[in-house]
Amino acid sequence: MNTRSAAAKRAMDLALTLAALPLALPMMAAIALWVRLDSPGPALFRQQRVGRGGALFRIHKFRTMHLHDGAGPQITAGGDARITRAGSWLRRTKLDELPQLIDVLRGDMSLVGPRPEVPRYMALYDDDVRRQILSVRPGITDRAAIEFRDEERLLAASTDPERTYVQQVMPVKQRYYLDYVARRSVGGRCAHPAGHAAGAGEMNRGQAAGLASAQTRGGYTARPTHNHTPALAHPARTAMNTVAISTVTHRIPPC
Repeated sequence: MNTRSAAAKRAMDLALTLAALPLALPMMAAIALWVRLDSPGPALFRQQRVGRGGALFRIHKFRTMHLHDGAGPQITAGGDARITRAGSWLRRTKLDELPQLIDVLRGDMSLVGPRPEVPRYMALYDDDVRRQILSVRPGITDRAAIEFRDEERLLAASTDPERTYVQQVMPVKQRYYLDYVARRSVGGRCAHPAGHAAGAGEMNRGQAAGLASAQTRGGYTARPTHNHTPALAHPARTAMNTVAISTVTHRIPPC
């Protein structure tokens, strides 16, 4: 995305967010009160995510889980015992994402764009693919988020939800993300990852090193692949979601 297009998109994000806030704030206040009354703990949850250019930021959400030591998985499958009663409804309706309007105002996010990942999963992407995805601001919603709106249900059916997410879901999301970036690049053409030019989306060495250090945490190790899809050092795949995820794959626009 060139500088002029990025500035126009940022201006639109600010205009729409400022227009929506008067309507959203009363609802956010009511939800915050409900979260506090439903279970002990703060109304908001913050978590480190990877933003534009590899910069780390803390995303804002309504808290949907009981307080815990953070030792559990960084993905959530349906039926997760950590989810509160209020959190179950908020996650189903996606209203837990409303506080991300704050992140849009701060400039960390856009209304539309690739969903921001935690460093551990972002580190699994091929370097060139990661640079393309991080060349734009992450968003509150995008095509991948819509297509995978039932992601928690899909993961709940897996015997290993994290492996299913990394090996089956992430490659599909990657294609959506690259399509989004390509359609907003000069000419709107899909470019090979290797052709990505240095610029706002490039990470500095410190940021790249920080992501690289996240690759091996939790037992998963990224390895490069010729088709630029994330992969694990262990090639075994879970088969339970193949049909459901293949259905989503067929809807991906050609690049």
